[in-house]
Amino acid sequence: MTNKEVFISFNDGTLLDSNGALLLQRPSISYKAYPTWNVHLVEVNESGFLQGVDLTEAVSWSAAIDTDFLQSTEPMVRTLDTDIDKSALASGIVGIPLDAATCGFFNKVDGKDVVRAWFEMRGLDSTDRPIYVYRIGIDCLGAVDANGGDPLPVVSGGVTINDVYALLRAEQEFQ
Repeated sequence: MTNKEVFISFNDGTLLDSNGALLLQRPSISYKAYPTWNVHLVEVNESGFLQGVDLTEAVSWSAAIDTDFLQSTEPMVRTLDTDIDKSALASGIVGIPLDAATCGFFNKVDGKDVVRAWFEMRGLDSTDRPIYVYRIGIDCLGAVDANGGDPLPVVSGGVTINDVYALLRAEQEFQ
């Protein structure tokens, strides 16, 4: 799964598209994926364009994905400050790598197509208090064949590449 650009309204936490319109489709992450979500915390400026909000007041960040709010269980995905890209905080962008190849993720999606969950990110000040907390609904996707396995062997006596080329070059017959 590729990296995602996720736009969140700084003022009310709603999910937006890259033009600032309300986005109704939930972002998704698939089991065993390892994307980076570049989360843009934005406001709409006087001209009607999205503008990133300066987030440099936060000195550390964390993010998590889970289906519940139980503190007694581990989240499906957790990303701590040391792995988060904070190089564009002044522009309102937080780069969060998400590792969905965890036992917790597997246990929640095994045997299911889609599981609704929450993505939460927190920015903390120098006293370790949360100053930015954003949460959006997401979809966690199961996998049909997550382990991949070995491909089936080619049966000997099958069609060769030359046979395929010959068929492609042959004149079409119409009946």
